[in-house]
Amino acid sequence: MKVVLAALFVCGGMFCGVVLLSFLIPRLPTIAVPFVAIGGALLFIMLCIVAVISFNSPNGWTGIRDLITREPKRQIDDPVFGIMEASGQSTGGRYYWTGKTMFAPVGEEIFVGINADESGPVQSQRQFYKRIETEYRNHIASITTALEAEAAGVAEGCEYPPSENGNHFRLEIISISAPEQRPVSWNLTFCWSVDTKLGFEVDMKDWNIDAISVSH
Repeated sequence: MKVVLAALFVCGGMFCGVVLLSFLIPRLPTIAVPFVAIGGALLFIMLCIVAVISFNSPNGWTGIRDLITREPKRQIDDPVFGIMEASGQSTGGRYYWTGKTMFAPVGEEIFVGINADESGPVQSQRQFYKRIETEYRNHIASITTALEAEAAGVAEGCEYPPSENGNHFRLEIISISAPEQRPVSWNLTFCWSVDTKLGFEVDMKDWNIDAISVSH
């Protein structure tokens, strides 16, 4: 996008230059007609693109500046989590790295979010993720019980049949906090089949449930 905008700005500048010269050199207008037409068309396209981006950007014209000046997305290939991308920088130079990887206990890929610095996840976070894989089946029963209790309150007044083996809930995301935090804070996000617009987030401290929240 930067290259396209730069090219359009150059062509627009050339167009303005040709128009200016056409007033200074008497014989130039006839020769310059094709260039003026092409330059005018490119300038018009450039203005349309700028207008569309500005209209769709929550920051208005500032969004144009951000589009041109922003840094390229940070991306790494982690040995455990695979391809990950930094979604933004937080206080203290921390990034939230997101990716998708296989989670053995559920037999499918899930999203992972890791709070780490610019170099990405560290070995202690990879090890903790592997430990979650190992311990997941030992804790999912108590987690499911807590989820069912929370869901019963959400579904109060509606027909809500309790499921067996937690079939109403499907694990979607595991997030792991910064490695130096003790106890380790991590989060499980489940999709609820009764209402897919709702997500159930389980905040964990080590292996204890700290809180459950419902997101829309």
